[in-house]
Formats: sequence, C-alpha cells, structure tokens
Amino acid sequence: MSSKPSYYITTPIYYVNADPHLGTAYSTIIADVQARYRRAAGYNVKFLTGMDEHGQKVAEAAEKHGMTPQEWCDSQAPHFHELWEELEISNDDFIRTTEPRQKRAVQKHGPSGGERAGQPALLAGEDGKLGGAVGCGDGHAEKGRRAVAAQLHQRARGEQDREGRRHAREGEQGAQDEVGHASASSESVRSPSSTIRRNSSAVRPP
Repeated sequence: MSSKPSYYITTPIYYVNADPHLGTAYSTIIADVQARYRRAAGYNVKFLTGMDEHGQKVAEAAEKHGMTPQEWCDSQAPHFHELWEELEISNDDFIRTTEPRQKRAVQKHGPSGGERAGQPALLAGEDGKLGGAVGCGDGHAEKGRRAVAAQLHQRARGEQDREGRRHAREGEQGAQDEVGHASASSESVRSPSSTIRRNSSAVRPP
C-alpha cells in the first residue's frame, strides 16, 4: 500500500453539444499543470476528466446531425481523447456519464433515478434518452458570467481607488514641494531697505 499522500483533481466534465474548444483546453491544461506538480512533489495523484452527456442542448445537437443522443456522444468522445493526446494531458481516467460504471455508482449512492435534491440526473435511462434539466448548461454559464463580471467590476473599482490614492499622494507631495520652494525663495530674497540699513550700519563716518 502506497504511503504517499493522495491528491485528487478533476476538470469539469464537459458538455458535448459541440467539439472541444479553447475553453475546454484551457481548464484542462491548468488541471494538468497542477497534477504534474503534485506528482513531482511526491503525491499519489488521481487526475480525472470526461464528458457530461446529458441536457437538452446535447439532444438538440444530436437531432441537428441526424443522430440519437447516444450516437452523437459516441461520435464526440474521440475528439476529446485526440485533443488531450495532442496536448499531452496526463489524466489518469476519462469518465462518460453514460458509461455503465457511472450508472451503477449513481444508482448505488444516489436516490432512485439518479435524481438528487434540486439536481438533474446525470445518466441515461434504459431507453437511451439522456436526462437533465432544460437549459441546465445555460444556468451554470449565466452564473459563471455573473461571477466573472462581479470580479472584474471589483478589480476595476480597486484599480480606480489605487489610482485615486496615487494622485492624492502626488498632489500632497507637489503642494509640499511648492511650500518648500516658496519658503526658500523668501529667505534668499532681501528687500532693498533692509540691505541699505545693513550696509549703512556697517559704514562709519571718518
């Protein structure tokens, strides 16, 4: 039995309504970097990625291409495998939510039908139809967009605050410099009358 500490990392399991793209590659590469780092640090790593094969958009994509949802998902799986090989992704496993092992796990550990409270089923039924909520992917995407927008807004506000403080400091420094310059000038400039008095006091009559 290994004495190494365990480390588990997973990408999102990707929707298959379209080919993998820059976004899927980006998140998978990030996970791969972490997995490689942990292995080098002595961890026993389990790195998972895969395909989420449920949802209305998957069914719509299948219909658009004249396939059943399962046929469509089967046709998409090689695209993901080939891309990860080309990018040299070091995943230990690739899960598909229509695989028998996924069905068995959900049936064993989840309530009947794979339904969890407030969550759609993640497996296909016996008739081969894919379960899932309408627009499920859109809902998650919208939440993600809102979160990113909030972060960008907060970052922009922070930048504005820092810029404002910098200008304020520069203004204060400039005012101090002006005061110092004015003080130095006043000391170096002497009125003619004071100069005359000083000179006259230094002159003694013969």
